Amino acid sequence: MIVAMVQWLTNNGTGSEPPCCYLVSRSEPGIKNIAEALESSGFHDYRVAVSDEKASNWGDGLQGKIIEVGQVPQTLERLRGVFGSSCVVLCTLSTLIGLAGSTLTAVLMPPGTMICDDANQIPLSVFVPVFQKFGFTLSRVCFLGDDQQSSPYGEYSSRIATIFDMPHLRRNATVLKLQYRMSMQIGTFISCSLYNEVIESRRPDAHTSCVQFVHVPGEQVEDGISLLNPHEVDAVLDCARQFEMQSKQYKIVTGYSAQGTKIEDALKQAGLAWSGLVHTLETIQGTEADYIIISLVQTRTPGFLNDPGSTNVISTRCRLGLVVVCNGVFLMEDPFAKTTLLASMAEAWGNDWIPCDVLKSGVDLFPEDLPSEPNNAQENLEQENDGELDVSSDTPGSETYFENENENQDMSWPEDLQPTWF
Repeated sequence: MIVAMVQWLTNNGTGSEPPCCYLVSRSEPGIKNIAEALESSGFHDYRVAVSDEKASNWGDGLQGKIIEVGQVPQTLERLRGVFGSSCVVLCTLSTLIGLAGSTLTAVLMPPGTMICDDANQIPLSVFVPVFQKFGFTLSRVCFLGDDQQSSPYGEYSSRIATIFDMPHLRRNATVLKLQYRMSMQIGTFISCSLYNEVIESRRPDAHTSCVQFVHVPGEQVEDGISLLNPHEVDAVLDCARQFEMQSKQYKIVTGYSAQGTKIEDALKQAGLAWSGLVHTLETIQGTEADYIIISLVQTRTPGFLNDPGSTNVISTRCRLGLVVVCNGVFLMEDPFAKTTLLASMAEAWGNDWIPCDVLKSGVDLFPEDLPSEPNNAQENLEQENDGELDVSSDTPGSETYFENENENQDMSWPEDLQPTWF
């Protein structure tokens, strides 16, 4: 969606130059995901403004486009030398606010369009200084996000207002109802559980074993303010080793930084690929892979599993298959854990759990010769609820966006994007 918008904007500006477009997100991992999507699409004429201390985290692939905020020139001539013909800037919202009044945003590239990704993760109050500082130049504002996914800063214990809580905007929001990423089985389950059956799946090639649950009897261990589960690390390593031997593309996600560090260290010690493979709840949003391995860690309280938005995010990153590594007894028998989305998924699939020692012996998680026929995930879900689908929200949501246009600027969005004005 963002790539299509950027390509259209840069080709359909008014006057001699297209309007300056700022692509923003809450965090730099989110900005990096946008940059990688632009690169993959063949669009290279953009710049990324990042904080000075994090510029080295971007790797060599995008270094030519990285501009440290502290090094942004203040003279117009030098700015033109740095930005060239580019009219697209990627940065976090905090960086954009910090650039207010600079030669970049005041003279060379005043924001004409702002596209905000993952708006469901951003508190509504954060946008106040943005509109205070750039309200006179912004002619279009677009919010993309899904309020059925992670809430701001992972605050599942207390609800923080976002742009989706504005009734006059939500009323005319556009909901994208087709998903092409996940298998039809996972997509159907998520649609039934969270989106009131509104989201349709268009992936015909998934097989019956697109979800596997691995039982690990180990316990969680406190690590400072974080948690880890050493036994799950071993099981994740077995999954990763198998995927690497089979040349399967995969990523690993966990809700705890200590567990992520432990898994990454284990991958290094085992001589397996590790760079960019291990993610947390924050960094996994906006990314995807053929296969996703989830390490839940928790064995005492559900923790982040209590938040359907967080489990929605980690469950929908895969294109072909999902592996959930956890303590099966805890997930299915704990009075709180068994009410969570992942427990419902395990019930809906109804397949046998794979013990971690069986996994270590070499059992194939996703055999290549399985038939490409729909499984009974939706049927099981209906039976589990006496014929009624379990819908946790009356409000469907997907990639939802709102847009604003200045009255004196005549620009039309491409017909296939179908925007809603306010």
